[in-house]
Amino acid sequence: GGTAGTGGTAGTGGTGGCRVIATFPSGGTPHGFYDSSGPVTAGGLYAPGSAPFDHVAGEVWWIGTTPPTIPATYTFSNTDKYSTCALCAYFDSSCPDTTGNVSMCTGYFAQSGTMNVTAATRADAGTFTATLTNVTFVEWDFSSSVDAPVPDAGCVTVGSATINVTF
Repeated sequence: GGTAGTGGTAGTGGTGGCRVIATFPSGGTPHGFYDSSGPVTAGGLYAPGSAPFDHVAGEVWWIGTTPPTIPATYTFSNTDKYSTCALCAYFDSSCPDTTGNVSMCTGYFAQSGTMNVTAATRADAGTFTATLTNVTFVEWDFSSSVDAPVPDAGCVTVGSATINVTF
């Protein structure tokens, strides 16, 4: 028999083939809301330009016996699920317009990185302010029966994004 070869050299991590956006562009269409039936406060930003649009957003869910205290910083994990997050972030690509109907976009859910929320009003008129840092979003099936990455999920890494919305 022959001699065994040596193993290869380990890689150094990285974004694993994700689309990379160093800084999410400001100057696009902002949107935000408070929904007392959630209850949830959300804010997002569509990238400037023409369709198809990218969209980044954060949410604070005021649920459970100890809802989040704002300001708050959260580090995302690959065990996070949309149905159970109190501080959530998502990314949408290929949005046909900026009307807020993200069901027409390809959706991604934050699985690493951090979000710092400095304002999230629990009222119909207010503000949502957050920064995202080195967040990797994984293509996601947001349906309540799945709430997990899609098969062969793509990903997007956003180095930084600032959401500052008055609603």
